[in-house]
Formats: sequence, structure tokens, C-alpha cells
Amino acid sequence: MDNYQNSEVKNRILEIPSFIPKSIENSLQTNEDSVYMEVDDSVILKLIETGILIADSNRSNCWSRGSKSKTFYDKRKMIIEAEYKTVERKEFKDISIQDLDAIWIYKENKYVNGLEYIQGAYMCHQNNKERNHR
Repeated sequence: MDNYQNSEVKNRILEIPSFIPKSIENSLQTNEDSVYMEVDDSVILKLIETGILIADSNRSNCWSRGSKSKTFYDKRKMIIEAEYKTVERKEFKDISIQDLDAIWIYKENKYVNGLEYIQGAYMCHQNNKERNHR
């Protein structure tokens, strides 16, 4: 990983109710052992570049805790999933790409987990940086 770590990061876990009915077909169901964050392409590109999750310029990552009744359904956003205990333990530490459980992408009328693809892109980026420094 890059030397991008900064002890000033703040991971906040919020208990936000879902405004999306569970009955919407193809919505992403959540569970209480995980936390979730809706992100756009810029956050994923920064994750590929640095290996560190940086959701906003204030270095504050706002997570939403899952529940049996909480769902996500926004085809334009990606949804990052991590274990609740991991994020809670790292309240003031960086969340790395290895800490994530899933990156949900809406594709072909359903959510698919793109984490392995994003991790592969991160590894390619790191390998290219190493080759360029030789």
C-alpha cells in the first residue's frame, strides 16, 4: 500500500433507517454484522490508486449499519461492505482494500460483487508503479 495512511481518519457507523422498501426487486439486502457505504467512481479510483478507503475530503467515512429491513437500490452508486467489528475496531484508522468484504456494483439488473476485480486493479496499479520506479 502507498504511504497514504493518516491517523486523522474517522470511521463513523450510523444507525440510519432504510427508505427503500424491501419489496423492490433486485435491491441489495443487508445484515447486521456488516456496515455499508454508498460511493461513486471517484472513491473507487482512489481506492485502486492508494489501497485506502477515502470517502470524502474531510477523511471521514460514514458507514450505515445493516439490518434485516435495510436495503440499497441506487444503480448509479457502488456499495462498499465491511464487517461491523472491523470498522468499529478501526474507528480512527484507515480502512484498507483488504478490510473490505464486498464492493457491490449494479450490473445486468442485479448487484454483483466486484471486490476481486477492484483488488486486481489495485495490484496492477502497484506493479506498474514498481516497474516505473526501477
